[in-house]
Amino acid sequence: MDIPRFTDLLLDWTYVLFGLACLITLGVVIGEFIKNCKYDRKKAFSTLATVIGFAALVVICWFLGSPEKVDIIGYEGTENVGVMAQMTDAILYLTYILFCATVVALVWGVFYTKRLK
Repeated sequence: MDIPRFTDLLLDWTYVLFGLACLITLGVVIGEFIKNCKYDRKKAFSTLATVIGFAALVVICWFLGSPEKVDIIGYEGTENVGVMAQMTDAILYLTYILFCATVVALVWGVFYTKRLK
């Protein structure tokens, strides 16, 4: 049986890239907020409302997740209970919601641009 050799390294690299993406995103949002505070208060409020709305969505998805054990056939590890199970559920719910929001935004954008013509 072949044993994967670089799975841990690949997962660690994924964590590093995900952390960098989060830090860069937060840096850009904070920079835009500071810039908008100087020149346009309405845009600053809009940026802040978007960030607060997204944070609220993450918290809501967290509480929708279940910490109960997930029965997976052939898996005997301990990472599918408690916080890890709840985090997995939260990420899945967040992914579903953001996917649906993207589809709605695309459809709304098509109808909105056709209405302008």
